[in-house]
Amino acid sequence: MATLFRLLLALSLWTAVIANDAVDSADHGDELEQLRQLERQHRKQFDALLSVVEKQQEQIETLNSRLSKLDPDVDDMHARHLSTVDNLTAYSGLQVKKEKSMVALGPEADIKMLRTDFGTLEILAETVLVHGVLEVKDLVVNGTSITDLITPPPPVYNMTVNVLTASVTSSESTSTFLVEFFVGGTGWTDPVEFFSGTSKDEIHVKSFAVSGKPSKIRFSIDGNDAWGIAQAAVAFNDDPEMVVLCSTVLGATPALGNNGHWVDGDSTAPVSVVYDLVPACASFVSITAETGHLTNSGSDGTIYLSFYVNGSWTSPEIFFSASSIGDVETQNYGLTDIPTQLAFTISNNDAWGFDFLQVDVDDDTYILSCDSDQTGMSSTSEHWVDGDGSGGVVDELVLDIEHTDCS
Repeated sequence: MATLFRLLLALSLWTAVIANDAVDSADHGDELEQLRQLERQHRKQFDALLSVVEKQQEQIETLNSRLSKLDPDVDDMHARHLSTVDNLTAYSGLQVKKEKSMVALGPEADIKMLRTDFGTLEILAETVLVHGVLEVKDLVVNGTSITDLITPPPPVYNMTVNVLTASVTSSESTSTFLVEFFVGGTGWTDPVEFFSGTSKDEIHVKSFAVSGKPSKIRFSIDGNDAWGIAQAAVAFNDDPEMVVLCSTVLGATPALGNNGHWVDGDSTAPVSVVYDLVPACASFVSITAETGHLTNSGSDGTIYLSFYVNGSWTSPEIFFSASSIGDVETQNYGLTDIPTQLAFTISNNDAWGFDFLQVDVDDDTYILSCDSDQTGMSSTSEHWVDGDGSGGVVDELVLDIEHTDCS
């Protein structure tokens, strides 16, 4: 199109030159008139073609504008603009259509505003002053959002996790177990190893540093040897332990299955269990016992405790393993309701005798045996338990949870 335009222009100029030369030779009147007519005809053709060129140029610009609107980036840009300003057609102003556009200010062009990329404006100036409020959705400083720069990091919590492996069949495991914490706004932490291998009635305690306060905990298995969980407790920093999985459900850790007490890698139970970090037990019980000072009070056996709750005995849970004269043993339990009795049993025939015995049930404290009240081994003593009943000592000692006046 540009070539045709140049040819027409050259033709018009050539015709004009011929006409001027003809004027110089005044002896050719008829030829002069013919040339002038030819010039007029060429001018009319030139004007007509020029009009066509202009119209086609307008059509090309319109087509380019429509094609640009098919670009998804352009659509997104217009959508963002319209979300800020309702109607851009109401505005008039300056548009520089070059890809690399620039507006320079000052006699030395010391301030420049450049379009360096699609949707990107770059300002070259020593200082930019804003008088008033500057509102931005985000401000990036050296590649980092100012939100990240001014927002303090979340506090780090020391989470102490305490779990008790159950005593029912198949509770022990040779697999490795992992723990994760859920923190609002960031999601689950990366799984880390909690322990590898466990026996029945074994207690596992480990602390983990967590950025931000977690609201859930998840145990998962790396292996196919199922693990039964009797009880799980968590402590935030130096706060008291919070039982998140009770050791009893009417007295027994449920058998292997999908019941919140088991994890397994071969589909017999879920590969992971999740607990909310809130108290899960209706009653929190703490037992404190001092091994007595009388002969034979110490024992190398494992002592178990059961609780009478709502008409049923809980299954025996470990209290401690081995104790010497004068040792103080303490253990915590989560129960489905307030217990009214407790029962001691022992794993072997090495009798255990105690002196002081205290039971804390929620906010209430019960002294079941006062200090220095231990009685000798006999069938009527309420301070001894033995697996073979030697010396008349019972193999199960049942005590009411009632307060004793020690004054």
